[in-house]
Amino acid sequence: MSLQGVRAMAFLGIFSSHVGLSQLGPWGVSVFLILSGFLLAYTGFDKAWDQSFGGSARYSLEKIRKLYPLHVLTLLIALAVELWPMLSDHVWKDIAILGGKAFLNAALLHAWIPSAEVYFSLNGVSWYLSVCLFLYFIFPFVMKRLKRSDAKKLLMVAILVYLAQVFIAVLTRHVEIPHWRFYGFQKWLTYICPLFRLGDLVIGGCVGCVCARRKAEKVEMKRMTATILEVVVIFLVVLCQFLFVHQVRYFGTEWFRYSMLFAPTSVALVFLAAQGSGWISKVMCLKPLVYLGNLSGYAFLIHTVVIVAIGPLFAFLPVLVRAVIILAITIVLSQGYAMLAARGKNKTKGETN
Repeated sequence: MSLQGVRAMAFLGIFSSHVGLSQLGPWGVSVFLILSGFLLAYTGFDKAWDQSFGGSARYSLEKIRKLYPLHVLTLLIALAVELWPMLSDHVWKDIAILGGKAFLNAALLHAWIPSAEVYFSLNGVSWYLSVCLFLYFIFPFVMKRLKRSDAKKLLMVAILVYLAQVFIAVLTRHVEIPHWRFYGFQKWLTYICPLFRLGDLVIGGCVGCVCARRKAEKVEMKRMTATILEVVVIFLVVLCQFLFVHQVRYFGTEWFRYSMLFAPTSVALVFLAAQGSGWISKVMCLKPLVYLGNLSGYAFLIHTVVIVAIGPLFAFLPVLVRAVIILAITIVLSQGYAMLAARGKNKTKGETN
C-alpha cells in the first residue's frame, strides 16, 4: 500500500513540474523506473520466466497493453490539436513531419531518436511508454541472473550498474550531434535513452529481489529505525532537488542531474516504503494517496493533454489554482477511463467464459 503512495507522490512531482510549480519531474521519473524494476522483481521472484525472444516479446506487449489504448487516444487528441492550425495554413511539409512523429509515437519508437522534437512530440510524456516497452522485453533475461544472486551480490550489481551509468555519462559528456534538431544529446542519453534507463530498472530489480528474500526469511525493520531512515532519505531528496534546481557543480550538470542524481534516494525511498515499518510509510498508506497511486498510470498519460487542450481556458487564474483545476480534471478523466477499461475487461472475460 505504501508503494502506491510513493507512486502517487512521484506522479504529483511530475505533474507539478509540467504545470510550472516545481522542477520535480526528473525525480518522479526516477522513482517510477526504480519502482517498476522493484515490483517486477518482487512480484515475479518465484515466477518461471520465459526467456525466449517470443516469450519476452509477449511479456513486454502484455505489460504495455494496459496503457496502450489510452496512449493511442491521447496521441490522436494531441495530433488533432497540432494538426488543425497546420491544415488551415496549408504547411504540407510540417504536416508530413508531424505524420512521421505520429508514426514513431504509435509504434513506441520515439524514445530512440535523440531529438526533443521527436521524443517529446505530441503527448510529451509518452516517451516513457517507449522506454518501458524495451525494458519489459529485456527484464526476463535480467531476472534470470538476479534470482541466482544473494543479497551481497545484488548490492554489488546495483552499485556497479550505477557506476557504469556515471562512467558512460562522463565519457560522452562532450558529445553533440552536429545538427540543431539534435541539440541536447546528453539529456537524451541520461534521461530518455532506453538502453541507459535499463540501468534504473536493473537497480530497482536488485532491490526487489533483496526484499523478496527478506520477506521469505521474515526479516523486519524496527519502526524507530525505519522512521529515522525515512526522515534522512527525505532530507536527501530535498538536497538533491536543491542541487538540481541550482545546478550545483557536477551534481547539477546536464549529464548527471536528470537521472543519476536521484537514483540513490529513489532506491532508498522504495526500499523503506516496501518495508512499511516507518511512520512516513504509514502516511503513504492514506487512502487518497493509494487512490491516486492506482490511477497514476492513466493520469500520467492524460494530464499533459489536459494541460495543452484545456489549460489555456484557465490561463487567467493564478498558477496554483490552475494546477488544482487541471489535476481535478485529470483525476476525473482517469477514473472514467479506468471504469471503462475495467468494464471492457470484464466483458471480455465473460465472453471467454
